[in-house]
Amino acid sequence: MIRVKISVVSPVYGCVNCLDELVKRIIQSTLGLYQLEIILVCDGDIDGSWAKVKTLANDFPEVRGLRLMRNSGQHNAVTAGLRVATGEYAVVLDCDLGDQPEDIPRLIESLGTEFDIALGYSEHRSETRFFGKLVRGIHFYFLKVFSNSEAAKLRLNFSFFAITKNLVDAYNSCYEKRRQVSTLLLALSDSYVITPTTHMTSGERNSTYDLLSRVKMALESYFLDSRYFLKRFSMISTVAFFISVLVSAGYIVMKMLIGTEFLPGWFSTMLLLSVIICLQLLSIAVSSTFINEALMEVRARPAYIIREDTQPLERITN
Repeated sequence: MIRVKISVVSPVYGCVNCLDELVKRIIQSTLGLYQLEIILVCDGDIDGSWAKVKTLANDFPEVRGLRLMRNSGQHNAVTAGLRVATGEYAVVLDCDLGDQPEDIPRLIESLGTEFDIALGYSEHRSETRFFGKLVRGIHFYFLKVFSNSEAAKLRLNFSFFAITKNLVDAYNSCYEKRRQVSTLLLALSDSYVITPTTHMTSGERNSTYDLLSRVKMALESYFLDSRYFLKRFSMISTVAFFISVLVSAGYIVMKMLIGTEFLPGWFSTMLLLSVIICLQLLSIAVSSTFINEALMEVRARPAYIIREDTQPLERITN
């Protein structure tokens, strides 16, 4: 029986002590179920992680190590791993063992033939505490205001998920330098399933993300896909401009009909100023929208992805 091959991608940063256990548990949880490829992407060696990755690659034939030339961020590290992944499915999980490798088969099974993305989700994340829940809610609120993306609606972190080879190929065809994995994947496919998984709380593990890195990632997510915000801004600017023009026109007509100044003199000055300001806002909104549309063209994301074909390539060529 031919087993399906899966690629497990894990970005490595500041967690050298987790790597032995990570690799062993991935192998044990998939033993006899899949052909396995483990891709450890060393995103900046601050604690001897690369030496450990090379040792694991020598000890386990399933392990492949990649070392980036500098710290490029988690999303770029995941991208580097997906670019070399050869499995029919790819699984991404953090190296700090917050998410459990034993849940990998569950994610793969959830994909089935209907879904492109299986998102691991646990009710027992550290964000269930009041402060964490509050911060999480604020983050996703602003994410929805700026992008209104599917990621914002889901209110889930993409720290543990599985995707199909079709989606991996589509993701790899995008060459934009700055990216958020969750936003890009959900822009390519809306076929996803949420799968219950186990997550260790922060008290049971050492998180590799400090406050500054979390804030930086949040700000990037707000502005990388801000088309929704620009559209709303354009709409509000347009409405404000036409309201100011209509009020000014009404004021002029009333003044002509009455023949005298029926409002204080400063009112006409304020009307003129409001028209100029709204016109400037409208110009900024139109220019921003044009720049954003040009950016979308430069990104050259695939307009569509074929999930299945009733006439395979072999039959076409024959």
